Amino acid sequence: MLFAGCAALLMSTAAVPAASAGTRRKRTAAPKKTVAKKKTVAKKKTVAKKKTVAKKRTVAKKKTVAKKRRNTRNKRRAAKRSRSKRTKRALLVRKRVVSKRRLGKARRSRRSKRKRVRGNVLILGSSSVNGSFGKRVEKGLAERGFKIFRKGRSSAGLARPDFFDWEREISDLPINKHTRGAVVYLGTNDGQAIWLRPSERAKLKRRNKWLRWGDEHWTRIYQRRVTSFAKALCKAGVWRVAFVTPVDTTRTTLESKLRVIRRLQYRGARKSRCAWAYSGRGDRRRLRREKPEMPSSRRLRYTDGFHMTKLGANVVWDRVQKRVVRYFKRRMPKRLRPKRKRARRGKRRSRRLARSKRNKRPGRG
Repeated sequence: MLFAGCAALLMSTAAVPAASAGTRRKRTAAPKKTVAKKKTVAKKKTVAKKKTVAKKRTVAKKKTVAKKRRNTRNKRRAAKRSRSKRTKRALLVRKRVVSKRRLGKARRSRRSKRKRVRGNVLILGSSSVNGSFGKRVEKGLAERGFKIFRKGRSSAGLARPDFFDWEREISDLPINKHTRGAVVYLGTNDGQAIWLRPSERAKLKRRNKWLRWGDEHWTRIYQRRVTSFAKALCKAGVWRVAFVTPVDTTRTTLESKLRVIRRLQYRGARKSRCAWAYSGRGDRRRLRREKPEMPSSRRLRYTDGFHMTKLGANVVWDRVQKRVVRYFKRRMPKRLRPKRKRARRGKRRSRRLARSKRNKRPGRG
């Protein structure tokens, strides 16, 4: 019996480890499912975390955008307030400035009304004076405060007094004590034979009325006529005479004659005390580049070669204007100044000296 019991115990003990071994195998196989479950759970957790982080970021972005919008709104409002303040200040300042300007304009207008005109100026010459050159000279001198009288005669000069005599026309000109000057533009029509006056014929001892171009006496007579014309103007009451010599031309034969005439005008003006000659030359290089196809707005001379366009008149007058105006602004010449009556002081002084000598006592210095 005892033996049978021991054997049963042994058998039970031997059977237990087998069962335990089987159970262990089952335990090792079970964790695979749990690991997968754990992974899925972890993935879900990570996805949930990411979603929460993304939500937080979107919320933060929205908050930042809302803050920026608020800041921009506040800035715009502040800018509007500052602008309104600035505009108010600017309006006040502008009102003050406008009022000051109006006062200044009123004062200037009063001063201008009170101001005297600088004087009268005559513009005399050939057809160029009736054209663009004369108009430009008139405009330039009127801007400087002069009253202008302009007279031009086409194809007139100093060579043909039988056609038009400038010295006879002086009596019809509006000359008074306020005529500061005369601008004379002559010479383009003088490159021809001279018609001699009776006095000139008597000096030359000639019966013929004409003196051809190129004669030895031609230059002398033309120069005398320039001086006599200037002296006649000054004698009539003109303060000063400004001769503007003929401008450059595109005609070669005319240009060769005008060189002689310019030189004679210089000499004749210098011989009279009240006249001066100013050169109208200086466009030779530019005239060489010009073509007849070019429009008149870009050219200095018209197709005839010696009449000035608007551009040419502006160029010539701008070159001469400052000197001519400065010449006219000078003081009244002595020949036109009114003579003041001097007090007779010589007799009074002599009487006083005689009395002092009588009253002197001996012994005193």
